[in-house]
Amino acid sequence: MNVTVTDTDADGITLSFAGMEVFIRKRDLGVDKVEQDTGRYKEGQEIEAKLTNLSAKDRKIALSVKALQIDEEKAAVAAYAEQEDEGDSALAAALKQAGVSAAEEEKPKKKAAPKKKAAAKDEAEAEKAE
Repeated sequence: MNVTVTDTDADGITLSFAGMEVFIRKRDLGVDKVEQDTGRYKEGQEIEAKLTNLSAKDRKIALSVKALQIDEEKAAVAAYAEQEDEGDSALAAALKQAGVSAAEEEKPKKKAAPKKKAAAKDEAEAEKAE
């Protein structure tokens, strides 16, 4: 939703929303520190913010620019994840056609750890030789 900046100070900005004055704390102005600078906002400027809390009991409204940015980022990641990557699909199809599956791949063999007794015996023999 679009809201209008009515005042700024070092701790945050005051907005006009539905005929009410709403204060957004500095930490809710953006994800990054540089976005939390209240000097970026001017009186009369319109910005987008998300309604994060509406309390009829306390008669308070909470808005956040940061929450809006997080929601937009999550939506972009979800949209990207839903896209079909044709390069991977073509590779998977070629491997399937060749008869290779993930279950058939050999796992790397683990190397046996050196035995402590053998190492100690070698050290003892080296000391005797000296």
